[in-house]
Formats: sequence, structure tokens, C-alpha cells
Amino acid sequence: MKINKLVIQKKSFTTQEIVEQLRIGENVEGITTNLYRRFEGKSIRLVQRLGGNYEDAEDVLHDSLLALLHHIQEDKFDAVGVASLDTYFYSIVRNEWLNKNRGDSRRLQREETAAAMTGSVENTTPLSEMIQNDTAYQVFQKIGEKCRKILSAYYAENRPLTEVAEELQISLGALRVEKHRCMKKLSGLVNEL
Repeated sequence: MKINKLVIQKKSFTTQEIVEQLRIGENVEGITTNLYRRFEGKSIRLVQRLGGNYEDAEDVLHDSLLALLHHIQEDKFDAVGVASLDTYFYSIVRNEWLNKNRGDSRRLQREETAAAMTGSVENTTPLSEMIQNDTAYQVFQKIGEKCRKILSAYYAENRPLTEVAEELQISLGALRVEKHRCMKKLSGLVNEL
């Protein structure tokens, strides 16, 4: 694919030009560079305003640009039906940040829960490290094979419940109930110590 240097040097593209050229795979590098420059400052400020740091913002910007390019190439972006490309992009940035932040907070919550179960609230070590402790390992062995699989997958491996449910071939609702029972059983055994 031959890229016209004049097109790459162009200061800005209209939404229509961006959509048309990306859908046919023309001047992708030039358009991507242009979009990066166009959205960089506001995207970084948006993520920082939502509680992220500069590195988080850079990651979210890159992920959002990839998502935007994918949406355009897969015909998921409607240039006519959307208020503007900028609005559409910033909604992607916001959603990317919220999804990333939600995943991080869930991981931290799991580690804190695992630490609290062993009685060391200050120590937020992952479950995988805690079961290396001889007493904790013995307690963990008493909860049963299925419970060990569920709790290890969710707390130690940070795998989503949907993935664990699929692996165990049970519904997501049934897995949630089982996880709750396992946690209750484990908490009871820890409290007996």
C-alpha cells in the first residue's frame, strides 16, 4: 500500500475522510497519527480527572484508539448518527478507563478478602502466597476439591467468574452460590483456629 506523503502531513481530517480511508485501509498510519495528536491532551486530562495517573491515561489512550479504529473498520461507527467523532472517542476513553479501574479494584478487593480470611488484615498477600503457609494450607485442604478450585481460580488467579463457571460447566448463578458457600466454609475453619 502506497501512502501519499501529502495526506500524512495534512493537519486534520474530516470525520468522513477518516471513515472512508480507514474502511478501505488507506493511509491508516497517517490517520492514526493525526487522531493520536488530536485526542491525546483531552484524553489524558479526562483519565486524570477520573482518578488515573499519566501512565494509566497513556494506556487508555492507546487502547481507545485501537477500539476506535476497530469500530470504524468493522462499520460499528455511524458518522451520521453520532454527535461527533470527538464525542464518540471520549466515550470510548471513559468506558476503557472505567473498565480498567473496575478490574483493578476487583483484584484488590479479592486480595483483601483473602488476607482477611487468614486473620491478617494488614497483610494483603494473594491467596496463592497464603496457602504456602502450613496452617493456612491445611485449612485450605479441608474445604474440598471443588471449593479449592473455585477459590483458587477467583482469588489467586484473578480469573473472572464467567470463565470459572464455563470451566466447571455450571451456570454463573450456581457458581456464585457455591463460591459464597465455600467462603463461608473457609471462614468457619479459619475462625476455629
